[in-house]
Amino acid sequence: MDKWSTYKCIIFEVLHDGQHCILAEGGWYVVGDEFRNRVEEAFQSRVRDVALPPAGLHEWERAYCERVSRDHGLILFDRERFAIPGESVPYELCDLMSPERVLLHTKPAEKGSSSLSHLFRQGALAGELFALEPSFRERAREYLARVAPDHVDLI
Repeated sequence: MDKWSTYKCIIFEVLHDGQHCILAEGGWYVVGDEFRNRVEEAFQSRVRDVALPPAGLHEWERAYCERVSRDHGLILFDRERFAIPGESVPYELCDLMSPERVLLHTKPAEKGSSSLSHLFRQGALAGELFALEPSFRERAREYLARVAPDHVDLI
């Protein structure tokens, strides 16, 4: 069985002697300011601040998504899965979508780090499918045509 030390699992960034240093998979790297700034600007240009209301103490994810969709003008995608050719399992685009094309994924906070891990993986996979798989986007458009025909052009 392969061994993988805990040290190799740490990802850490620090400013040391005026240089941006990153520890990743057991190796230290110095990142140039110009490259770091370009990456940071590209990331920030895609981040949107969306204020969502808190969930109720015992509110299920589905109920929360339905309430937020109804009360805040968001499109409900929760539990809507879209098949793609060659895959036996359909995938979810997001839980909620804003009219500004912001895809939102939600998870209950009380389940700890496993929920966060699932949330990040779900978002990454949905983003990849959305960017690379035309049939995934087409299934999402078909869904929008049924539930929010005025918003089909969002995809």
